[in-house]
Amino acid sequence: MNTNISFTDYTNIINTCQRNLLDTVGETFHYENWSDRDCREQTREKIGKLQQYIHKFFKRLDPFSENELLPLPTRFEQVLANPDSLSQLGFGRFDATLWLIPLWMKPFIDPTAVVESIDGDKMPLSNADDDTRGGLLAFGFRLFQL
Repeated sequence: MNTNISFTDYTNIINTCQRNLLDTVGETFHYENWSDRDCREQTREKIGKLQQYIHKFFKRLDPFSENELLPLPTRFEQVLANPDSLSQLGFGRFDATLWLIPLWMKPFIDPTAVVESIDGDKMPLSNADDDTRGGLLAFGFRLFQL
């Protein structure tokens, strides 16, 4: 597990996962002979492979973990402090500082990460529902101050 990756490499890893997942979803629409069950299985399989891919670099995307197995916590904090990076990764701005998580990214974020709802409630991601607005969870992270 590499704990010395650069900020650029960190965001490139996340972008690679996003592109791969989008490719898989595109395939499920393109190949009309695939059943709905096959499409869902193909997507689940891809998410599993991408989770293994991410694990080569770090345990999970966790913005505030002190776990030594993760890259320096500042990597995700750098993402959370950079509106351009958040937009590039598909986060959506809800208010001045709350950025909503794109649904595609949920399987890759540590389920114990504390998120904030659009109503201001805070909870672990694992307790947040999957209600979406324009592909975004109704939960996110506050813009981080470095």
